[in-house]
Amino acid sequence: MIVKIGVVVAIKNTENKFLVIKRAPHDTFSGIWEFPCGGLEIEDENLVSAAIREVKEETSLKITNVKSLGFNDRIDNKKSKRVIMLHFYSDNFEGEVKLTKDHSDFKWLSKEEILSMKPSKDIGIDSYLLLKSLKTLTE
Repeated sequence: MIVKIGVVVAIKNTENKFLVIKRAPHDTFSGIWEFPCGGLEIEDENLVSAAIREVKEETSLKITNVKSLGFNDRIDNKKSKRVIMLHFYSDNFEGEVKLTKDHSDFKWLSKEEILSMKPSKDIGIDSYLLLKSLKTLTE
């Protein structure tokens, strides 16, 4: 079984809303909203650096004060793959959102708006699980 390790990052603005980005029409997960996320790509990259890099690549934002929140893991039996996603959070960022060709739109949504979305249909499962863990930690 292949093991993939990735990061998913919740970014909160001063209005207590979270950045979600929409997968582009040509993408495998077309139309799904998600937090910035991706896999470890550089052999000697640490996890916080991977989170910072993914946010920068996907949104052009520079995040700081990155906090680790835990992880989720799942098995994709169709692809004989185990995916471990490490959860990160930041409420400190600089810049304006600029998307790449992999994403077609972005929004700032409240926790409640995101949690009302259907996991794996409207919102990426890793993003949904991260926000649920963040909700548990802040209540």
